[in-house]
Amino acid sequence: MTIKGTIQGQGFNYKSFKGQKNQQETKDFLVSYQDGNYSKQVVLTAWNQTIAEMENAIGEKTFSIEPTSREYQGKYYTSIKVWRVS
Repeated sequence: MTIKGTIQGQGFNYKSFKGQKNQQETKDFLVSYQDGNYSKQVVLTAWNQTIAEMENAIGEKTFSIEPTSREYQGKYYTSIKVWRVS
């Protein structure tokens, strides 16, 4: 799945933590995109090396994304992971 949009700002909510095998990093980015006649915004989460790609993205880009939801104690949490910027 892809969306075409522009990153707004420098990102936020940086996290670094020890994963099962190695050190992991995540950072959220606000992306604005056009949906028909309406401008919309979505927060995309970049992991590890994708963070640098997002920080260096200038202008309109295409983001390959993977939306996921998981259940925790009866509530569902949704995130949108970006895995490629082109």
